[in-house]
Amino acid sequence: QISGANVLWLTFINPQLMPAVPPAMARLAQCKGQPGCPNVTTPVIFSIGGEAYSNKQWPWLASQSAAESMAAEVAQWDTKYGADGIDLDIETPAGNSGGNNLIAFA
Repeated sequence: QISGANVLWLTFINPQLMPAVPPAMARLAQCKGQPGCPNVTTPVIFSIGGEAYSNKQWPWLASQSAAESMAAEVAQWDTKYGADGIDLDIETPAGNSGGNNLIAFA
């Protein structure tokens, strides 16, 4: 049970540019505890997609192998960039036609 206010940094990543993570977002996750950065106990969550980035299908949802390959990249974000978690914010139309591939990614 968590008591008190829950605070986190949620950073949105453009799926069209993945597996790259914008440098500012990576620095935010890696500099926790330093001046101007989140507290060491504040989770930094990388969110894939969101309404602004879901206006067309993402290339890595075009096939099961592409989705699985991208999933393998994203699985390294915790050690590579310091992300505390991943949020999948897949909205239409990005998620409309890649149903089975989306399952392969997740």
